[in-house]
Amino acid sequence: MWNRTLAVNLTGAFLTIKHTIPLLRAAANGSLILCGSPTGLTMSGGGYAAYSASKAGMMSLARTVAADYAADGIRANIIVPGTTRTPLIAALLEDPARRAALLAGTPIGRLGTSEDLTGIAVYLASDESRYATAATFTVDGGLTQR
Repeated sequence: MWNRTLAVNLTGAFLTIKHTIPLLRAAANGSLILCGSPTGLTMSGGGYAAYSASKAGMMSLARTVAADYAADGIRANIIVPGTTRTPLIAALLEDPARRAALLAGTPIGRLGTSEDLTGIAVYLASDESRYATAATFTVDGGLTQR
């Protein structure tokens, strides 16, 4: 489980960046947007060591890439969504106790949706965010502020 999780989350992000950098360098402009996790920022990932480590590593990778390629006009930022209704967690949400626990940990009082992430992703992909790099943007309903 450890190797598979790091291969998908961290190595997958690295390989995507590795093969994208030459294209962005040629354009002398670009924005890499990586998806972090609250577990990469806080102790909220108890029982999920591989996932938490992969997300913390990916967040560090994004900051390093931002520093290494800033002179090439390439920016790298991280979006950290909170608990978001996706097919990945559908089974968890079917359990009333688990769903209640997830909601209780989110001060805004609801779980996120993919639409909640659209605005920040569009902003980071646009020239409007041309001064934003190596930054972490939490869109988590206040989860990481507890």
